[in-house]
Amino acid sequence: MTYYNSQVLKIRDSYLPKQYLIDRVVKAKQAIDKHYCSEIDLNFISREAFLSKFHLIRLFKICYGQTPYQQITEKRMAKAETLLSNGAGISETCHALGFESQPSFCIYFKKHSGLTPTGFQKKAIPDKLV
Repeated sequence: MTYYNSQVLKIRDSYLPKQYLIDRVVKAKQAIDKHYCSEIDLNFISREAFLSKFHLIRLFKICYGQTPYQQITEKRMAKAETLLSNGAGISETCHALGFESQPSFCIYFKKHSGLTPTGFQKKAIPDKLV
């Protein structure tokens, strides 16, 4: 092993979590992937991963580059775009993705895509009046 390789491994070991912690973060990601459409919160995700909430947030950000909450929101918005493109209604989409109210869904959607859900539908389905 060269000096360069040993230094890279030393840096990796000092900044990246150990493998058993990475496995727990992967379990948290799998829980998010499975339950993102339901009412999911940080307590649930941390219980699934067997980590404290604060440790989970820090490790998740290191491994995935975003917090669990950002991951959930991103997955929900991607699914919302799919549902709205396929002609689902705004209210139907909102409740299918686990949002508590339609106004909160519209705010998140506009922040994510730059368009309101209605505007997105008009753009996605131009031949159909929404």
